[in-house]
Amino acid sequence: MFFCTDEGFGIEMVQSLDEAYAVDIVQALQPGAVARAVPAASLEGKNKHRLLSDWMDALEESMAREGGPAIPNPLTLGGLEHEHPGS
Repeated sequence: MFFCTDEGFGIEMVQSLDEAYAVDIVQALQPGAVARAVPAASLEGKNKHRLLSDWMDALEESMAREGGPAIPNPLTLGGLEHEHPGS
């Protein structure tokens, strides 16, 4: 899970049966969080911190442009060219 709160942002590993439940778990741990589920398998071989940074940038742009978060998918952002094995 990628998440963002007023206090910060990060990656929280959770296990759940579906995306909605994963978001609920993170929002329970991080009240008020904007969160996006990302399957762990899709992050293999990718720089997770770069993806998080790109996701934060896209989220900030979305909020400024649309007045509310249209939560971007970190796997479709530009950070994929920054892939590094084992990152």
